[in-house]
Amino acid sequence: MKCNNLTILCGALLGAVLAAPAATACDLKVENAWIRTPPPGVPGVETMLPLLLTAVHAGRLTLDDILLRCVENPRRIYGLPTQPDTFVDVDVDARYELIDARQHTKAGWTPFDGMSVFGRVERVTLRGRTVYDGERVLAEPGSGEVLFQWV
Repeated sequence: MKCNNLTILCGALLGAVLAAPAATACDLKVENAWIRTPPPGVPGVETMLPLLLTAVHAGRLTLDDILLRCVENPRRIYGLPTQPDTFVDVDVDARYELIDARQHTKAGWTPFDGMSVFGRVERVTLRGRTVYDGERVLAEPGSGEVLFQWV
């Protein structure tokens, strides 16, 4: 069996090594990615859910595994409140290819460029307002809300 990063990630999730996976909004430009001391992280905010849903389609994870680690555990670990009228609409069966040019991050690239994945976010509603319509980020800069602060 060929071992790859997705296999390792799924094993860690199922083995409860990772209580809550994290993704970064790294803004490192691809032309600077190979510098001697790059900042930590790679762009992952847009690719985490499709990669996890691709693992569901491959039988490596279940939807309940994803909900536990991406919703329930972070809420419990960080004491996050339930946000009324906040949800994400996802077409879990939509199949598409991750493409650098379609990323919304400032970095404009993904290490998964060209990879076929499942799971397209169709809409994000935050406190009753649509902030992503499947193609465009509609949230105004500064419209976020601090949910907790480290003491």
